[in-house]
Amino acid sequence: MVTLPHNAFTYASMRAIWTLAITGLALIAQPADAQERARLEVSLKSLQATLNGQGQLSWVQTTRSTSGGQASSVNVTAKVAEANVDAKSCVLTFRLERSFPNYRIDLSWTLPLRDIGKVEVSPMAEFANRTSAAGGHPERILSTDAPVVLVQVHAERDGKFAAHRWSVNSDKQVIERDERISPASFLFNTEESAKSVANALLNARDHCRQKE
Repeated sequence: MVTLPHNAFTYASMRAIWTLAITGLALIAQPADAQERARLEVSLKSLQATLNGQGQLSWVQTTRSTSGGQASSVNVTAKVAEANVDAKSCVLTFRLERSFPNYRIDLSWTLPLRDIGKVEVSPMAEFANRTSAAGGHPERILSTDAPVVLVQVHAERDGKFAAHRWSVNSDKQVIERDERISPASFLFNTEESAKSVANALLNARDHCRQKE
């Protein structure tokens, strides 16, 4: 009979115990990971359905000057189309279509969810008026005849998102090019839906970062 040295027996035993312990922990953790992935997929599919289900928004947009002059109004439509969320890669793609009487612009976005920084929600007219004032034109006031709520998704650390731009003007001149832009934008007709999407994007970002 071969007798193992006491130290060798202790080492072999401890290694076996550690192997069993690690295997057990892996087995315990696996269902939790699967549940987390399932929750993420459900959340992302719900976000996708919300974006695709809103349909087209329509409103009359009026710009006037507090210094006098005639106000100008235009009919505007906007729609989020072909929104898709890939739970495996944690990437959201969508197209925002906007049409004015003499101009149309489509922006097709690619948003890695883990790269999202902050998300801001505000009435579109309020944002436009703040921007005009910051640009030195506080007299320009924009208003809409229906609620239009803007969601702006900023890339973290001053980064930018990939976007493909397609636009056409009244002379049928087409501009098409790839760009890097931040923030990306969504438009909604209620503050409730806008905040719901904003929260869903932030939750998705956090879940996707945990996967890294």
